[in-house]
Amino acid sequence: MQIAIDQNFNNIENTLSFIAAFPVAGILAGAVKIILGGFQAITALVCSILILIPVLITGDWDSFNYAVSHIAHGVGNILAAILEAFPLLGTIMFLFRITMASSGSDSGAYIRTGHENKWMPYSSLVENGLVEHEWYIDGAISTDVDTVREKIDKEIVKNGGVSLLTKKQQLNIVIATVKGMSHSFS
Repeated sequence: MQIAIDQNFNNIENTLSFIAAFPVAGILAGAVKIILGGFQAITALVCSILILIPVLITGDWDSFNYAVSHIAHGVGNILAAILEAFPLLGTIMFLFRITMASSGSDSGAYIRTGHENKWMPYSSLVENGLVEHEWYIDGAISTDVDTVREKIDKEIVKNGGVSLLTKKQQLNIVIATVKGMSHSFS
């Protein structure tokens, strides 16, 4: 359930940030994001207060920490929305985020997860690897991408499989595989 909530918030935030890139539409997107951030922060605050006693009894702080993370996200959404609502500032912020999302792609390969442009990614989505992703391989046409994916899948299995490798280790396999095959892309 937590992952579904986080994925929904993430999708809405990304859509509103995209809309904020358009100067006049950004005012409306900013207003909606302020309301969303307020709702997120207030409901998370109420949840953290309600679960405090059970948390103190059980000693399991996961649900409390999860609620607190949504308080921070809600406040972050409000602050980002205030800035994004200003014409042209929303555009500049969007372009900055897109630039940040593609940084590190000089290796020729990178995986876009939808979190690269986030100042506060949802940890449950990142940790569980459940964020939808797209593969970008510079200089490769779609048939090359399929070939590269097959080789990458084999390398990941050979190195212990997805469940045993971190996202960074998987990305290193992607980069090494693409570099090894780059001669076939030209």
